[in-house]
Amino acid sequence: MLVYEDYGVPGPEDRARVLRNVFESLRPGGFFALDVVGEGRWDSIDENPSWYASGSGFWRPDPHVVLDKTIRYPDVMAYCDLHVVVCGEEITAYTIYNTIFTPQRITEELTAAGFQVVGMYADLMGGVLSGGKTDQLGVIAQKAAL
Repeated sequence: MLVYEDYGVPGPEDRARVLRNVFESLRPGGFFALDVVGEGRWDSIDENPSWYASGSGFWRPDPHVVLDKTIRYPDVMAYCDLHVVVCGEEITAYTIYNTIFTPQRITEELTAAGFQVVGMYADLMGGVLSGGKTDQLGVIAQKAAL
């Protein structure tokens, strides 16, 4: 199982390596569940920068300021969340990339790695996948049985 949409964070070559490792680790007939960012999220990405101050929080236990910006890359259907954390004299930048997937795109990647997609949902809790765009895809793939 790979959750929190982490599959889309690495680039294509590293995703292929993840799938090879999962495939080799499963017994024939074994299942692999993952969730990815769906194409519905693309339209809601806000590229306007923002900031906030925090007494303590996710980035630091001490008071700090966080500058946020999201950058879209339409040519590869990916985006980057940039977080610059200022804590006293320390300034640290974090870049978190993620890939947008359509049902066809995730199916192609899984199939190329030897998996068969046996279920696709609006999330990993089994939400109904309608004909429209969804913010997340939950996918169940299976390694072929011998």
